Amino acid sequence: MGFLELDPKAVLLNLIAFVLLVWIIRKYGWDKVVAMVKQREDQIQETLDRAARERQEAEQFRTSLLERLARIEDEHRDRVQQAVREATEAGKRILTETEAERSAMLERAKQEITYAKQQALIELRDHTADLVTSVAAKALRRTLDDATQRRLIDETIRELASVGSVKADA
Repeated sequence: MGFLELDPKAVLLNLIAFVLLVWIIRKYGWDKVVAMVKQREDQIQETLDRAARERQEAEQFRTSLLERLARIEDEHRDRVQQAVREATEAGKRILTETEAERSAMLERAKQEITYAKQQALIELRDHTADLVTSVAAKALRRTLDDATQRRLIDETIRELASVGSVKADA
């Protein structure tokens, strides 16, 4: 017999053995094989379902993180804007206070100048009165008594005051 020739007995024997094997497997082992395949299919489906749930949870988590990030950015922007407003208000308040202090200092300086001027005028009148008295005493070559001297000083001061107010008005 050749290498490629078929032996009908061998084919028939192989066919009977195959059918017998299929019948035995079906009778005793097929349910177990089907159960194992079904169990494996269920495991795969459960794994796919779990992966889908986890993906959905991950997407929800990502969405919540993005929303939280947006809220944080909004809060940050609001805080920065609030800080800018407060700084602007503080700057305006400082400028207002500084202007008020400057105005108060200027007013005090004017009052001090006016007071110093009045004191200088009083001192000038007193000094002038002393000079006038001295000159008058020398001119008369006599000493005046206190009452006369006071009366002459008062008259001179009144005259100087009226002359000083006329000059001040001019």
